[in-house]
Amino acid sequence: MQHYELRAESRAAIIAMLGAAQTGKARPFLVQDETGDTQVDASRIRYPYEEMTEDEEPAPTGFWLCEIWLEEPDAELAAMAL
Repeated sequence: MQHYELRAESRAAIIAMLGAAQTGKARPFLVQDETGDTQVDASRIRYPYEEMTEDEEPAPTGFWLCEIWLEEPDAELAAMAL
């Protein structure tokens, strides 16, 4: 299993990264829900979430994270990953 972790300054930036990485792939990373909102493929991707400090009282760092698990290696994601 391949694991990739993306980090960006916003949820929208994470979604844009996933959108760029899914180009030409048979199975997209992003899907539209019934209201037209963009969602991640929850079977392979942990929904983008705020990065928190590791202090005794965690606080947002200002960045967002997203974890992706795939069976096959992905060069685009590898280039974007932490």
